[in-house]
Parts: sequence; structure tokens; C-alpha cells
Amino acid sequence: MADTVETVRLPALAGVEDRVNRIEIIRPLEDGDIKGLQQSRALLSVAQPVMTMFGVLHWNHDDLERFTESLGKTGESLPSPQLNANRLILNYIAAADALLEHFARIYKRQCRLKKIADTGFDELRRHLEQTDDVFEFFSKFRNHVLHAGLPVGSYTINNAVGTGRTWTITHESSDLMLDGRGDLASCRLLETNKTIDLVYHLNAFHKTMMTQIFNEAVNCFIEDLRTAHVFHESLVTEVRTRGSELRPCVMTSRTNQDSTFNYTFDILPVNLATELGIVIKKKVPATGSSIP
Repeated sequence: MADTVETVRLPALAGVEDRVNRIEIIRPLEDGDIKGLQQSRALLSVAQPVMTMFGVLHWNHDDLERFTESLGKTGESLPSPQLNANRLILNYIAAADALLEHFARIYKRQCRLKKIADTGFDELRRHLEQTDDVFEFFSKFRNHVLHAGLPVGSYTINNAVGTGRTWTITHESSDLMLDGRGDLASCRLLETNKTIDLVYHLNAFHKTMMTQIFNEAVNCFIEDLRTAHVFHESLVTEVRTRGSELRPCVMTSRTNQDSTFNYTFDILPVNLATELGIVIKKKVPATGSSIP
């Protein structure tokens, strides 16, 4: 006899179609399924905040880009441009600092769980600070911005006939060298540039954050995520064999009051990796066959 919503042992794999109030019971979950779900939830609890912070950082950078694009449009109104420049750059730097510090803690935690050396991310940051003048500058500039002064030292805008509107958002190196916090004064970028073009250099810093730092974050989670992704994919496929319109879920509880049943469901991500903004590609061995 097939399991029904009233009789199935919980927790159970199910599919729901809200449009027609349909609940399709697939089967009770086995111990291995329950363990797999617990492991994937634990992974998401640490990976999702990190990936969300990358999203916040990228959004902040997009806001700054739209603002600077508006500066170059002749005739467009510019309400409080210097205030907005400070706001947007401060938002970006604060988000970048929060991301780096948060991921550093998560990275060490993940390494301890795997019983491997936890110095890899610290070594990457040191390498970037030693070899990338822009990364070194923003790593130290954050102390000035968060504790000592505004990010924008100078803001200028010029309307020229024939060439349109031009603008600069800068900071004088000589002024930043007066800040005694940390070792900002020793930054190579300050030594080689009399004036720091904040937007130009922040764009370069953002590229490093969204490539090298992002890749390090992905690598931190990828093996566990690959296993969890394949596990979730198998559950989703199992549900979708009963109907492509079904939303995969786990029925976790039910109550019966006066012959009226109430059910609780946990919705399963259709694609666990895309929940984190990550694309998992198939590994293709020499034989040519594809495996996860």
C-alpha cells in the first residue's frame, strides 16, 4: 500500500504543487538521507553567509560604478556628489573588510574540521599585500577610513565645452602619510603616486576580490559542496520523476486537529550550488565519460 500524507513515516521526501494544493509523497527518508541533509545544512550555514557577502560587495561596486557614470553625463543633476562619493566608497571598504575578516575565521574553522593546516588564506593575503600595491593600500586604508578620516580627500568636477564633464575623486598621498594608524604611510602606492585616484584603484582592488579572494572561498567549500550538490540533485530528480511541476521538499511534521491535518515542509534547493552563486562543472576524465 502506497504511503499517504496521513500515514507516511516522517521525515519524508515529497513534492508539492501549490497551484492545485497537491502533495505527492515519494518515500520516507532513510538514515543516510537524513545525515546527508544535516551535512548540507551545516555546509550552507557557513558557506551561504560568505557568498552573500561577495554579493553585497559586488552590489556596492555596481552602485559606485553607476554613480561615477552619472558624473560624466553633462546636464544630469548631481545631488550632494561629494557626500555620495564618501558614502559609496565607505560602504565598499566596510563590506570588503567585513568579508575578509569573516572568511578568515570561516576558513580556519573549515580547516580544523578537515584536520589540515589553516594558514592558506593568511598566506594568500600576505602574498597579495607583498606583491600587489593596490591590495596592500586598501588593506591598510580601511583603518584610516573606519577609524580616522573620510575616504574622499578631494572631489572635483569640470564642465568643459566640447569635451563634456570630467571629474576626479582622489586622496593626496602626503595627507594619508600623516595618519599614524597602522603602517599606511609605508604603502608602496603612496610612495609611487602623489595623488591616489580612488575610483581607478578601487576598481583594480575589486577585481582581485572577485577573482583571487572569491576563488579561495570557492576552493574552501568546493569538495563538500560537490558531494552535497550531487546528493541534493538525486533527491530532486527522484521527486521530478513524479512530475516536473512538483517542488521538492521534505515533510517534517504533521498535526491532526478535528480531522484537519496541518503539514510542515522544508523546501529543498533545486540546485544547491546556484543557491550560493557557484557553477559546478562536470569533471571529464581521459576516457571522455562525465562524472560529477
